Formats: sequence, C-alpha cells, structure tokens
Amino acid sequence: MFPTFRSGESRIFQIVQNMELKIGDIVLAKHPFKKNIKIVKRITKVNKSGSFFLEGDHPSLNESSDSRSFGYVKKKI
Repeated sequence: MFPTFRSGESRIFQIVQNMELKIGDIVLAKHPFKKNIKIVKRITKVNKSGSFFLEGDHPSLNESSDSRSFGYVKKKI
C-alpha cells in the first residue's frame, strides 16, 4: 500500500471521545519515544485490552516509524 497522504498536504484531525476506533481508521498519535512528535497512522489491529497496533501506509519499514518498531499504543485523550 502506498502513502495515503502526499508530502505537503494538510489534514484536520478532531479529538474524539466515546467513539469506537476500528481497524482501518487513520489516527493522529503521539510518538511513544520521540517527545513532541505526532504521527499519522492506520489502525491495523486492536488487542483485547483496547490498545492499537498502528502502521504507516508506506510498505517499507525503513520509511515509517510505527507499531512494528514500538508495539501497541493505548488510546489517551
């Protein structure tokens, strides 16, 4: 799968509460290891505890920092 968004494109994200996120949704998340960095990723798995596996649409792991390198992330608002 190729990147959904092109470099330089703008997107508006809204904070959602009480909305069930599901596989296929695109989310804006805080990078778990890089302070003040936000990432745009697609939810590809949801585990039993409600944490999300986030992956970039770029097929190369070298081009995308995602759950393949940092694991599941929890939903926080």
